[in-house]
Amino acid sequence: MKKFFMILLMAVVPFISVCGKSNNPVRLFKGTLAALKDVNAKGFVEIDYSKTKIEGKPLVQWLDSVKMSMKQFQENDSERIRYFSEKWEDDMKRGMSLTSNRDEADYIVRIRIRKFNYGMDAAGGRSGSNWNWSGVQGGGASISGYVDIVKKDSESLECTLEVLEMNGTIMGTVYRGEHGILRIFNDLGEDICKVVNKAK
Repeated sequence: MKKFFMILLMAVVPFISVCGKSNNPVRLFKGTLAALKDVNAKGFVEIDYSKTKIEGKPLVQWLDSVKMSMKQFQENDSERIRYFSEKWEDDMKRGMSLTSNRDEADYIVRIRIRKFNYGMDAAGGRSGSNWNWSGVQGGGASISGYVDIVKKDSESLECTLEVLEMNGTIMGTVYRGEHGILRIFNDLGEDICKVVNKAK
């Protein structure tokens, strides 16, 4: 009986650790949250890959090494933005809303990805080898970078949020491939809302 409880405890503690994790990988880097806290403001989401590196290589160089076009690389962007936007709309208690129509927007929510990783497979295969697979083996997908809130017409920067390394997870399970990337965008929307909702 004692052995059973020890095994049960060993199984539960990691789960509690994951669920209880409260560290937000998103923080205000510069500027103020005034635009994000404006209930009348509308934002349009863009993803900026101009400074992105994968496996330590500039994106263009990495794409060339895996024989992938930029069009292929970006073909899931609309779905990534959808995951991000839906979570934002669900979780933003009092602040900027998002729109899919750029003309309606007051601000650009520009997600600048500095490091991007689809994740490794169980055998240690590199992230680009089958980049669109959505399993749970091996190391998970991850990104890091910044999110700029920019006035649409003037391109004046309202604030920058820093995004520390984020992994694609569901209930503590790490996902690689596009499934993991989608989870990251979902969590990024949620974590930005936490920053805004927490601010007085």
